[in-house]
Formats: sequence, C-alpha cells, structure tokens
Amino acid sequence: MNSTRVGRSGIGVAIAVGMALGLTAESHADSWTCVQNGLVREVTIYYPNEPARLPCEVFYSKRHENALPRALWTATNEEGYCERKAETFIDKLQSLGWQCSGDETPATVPDPSGRP
Repeated sequence: MNSTRVGRSGIGVAIAVGMALGLTAESHADSWTCVQNGLVREVTIYYPNEPARLPCEVFYSKRHENALPRALWTATNEEGYCERKAETFIDKLQSLGWQCSGDETPATVPDPSGRP
C-alpha cells in the first residue's frame, strides 16, 4: 500500500497546522469546519508542495479543547488518497449529527457568552 494511516501528528486548523509545520507560500490546505452543540471539529488536507497533490496529510483538530491537531492519514504515492479519506471522514461526522461546511463557507458557532 502506498499510503499509510498514522496515529499522531488543519482556515483555523490550516493556520495552526501551517504554523506548526512551517507552511510556505507554496503550501496549501483544504479544510472543513464541523459544529455540534457548541463544539468545533476541523479537518484539513495539507499539501506541502502545492500545486502538487503529493505528499499530503489529513489533519483533525478539536478547536477550543486544548488538543493539538493530529495527522489521521498521509500519502506519498497514491493521488486522491487524502481527498477520499477526508471526504469519508466528513461524511461520518455528518452522519453523527455534525454540521460541516467547506472553507469557502465556514460554519459558525454561537458564542456561549451571548456576545455577537
């Protein structure tokens, strides 16, 4: 198998991952934001050699929960692997009741303090 699943180490996650991984002007990330009951989950596909789609990594983070983004999947040889894995993961989150949107239309979470 050309791609592997890893268990360790996302535009909120993209920024956090970018800072952690040293994103450059040539780097790119695709991301989704999912919300449920005031909680936020972010999924990002990171492409360190944009416009090349390989290598790639799929990162998952839990915003506002003091958890670092972690890499769920990575690929070096199989084009489309990260995109398929991320889309399948987003579908699973939605089946569990999460409301997800792509980075063009980020989901919003009401501020628990009631402030706008």
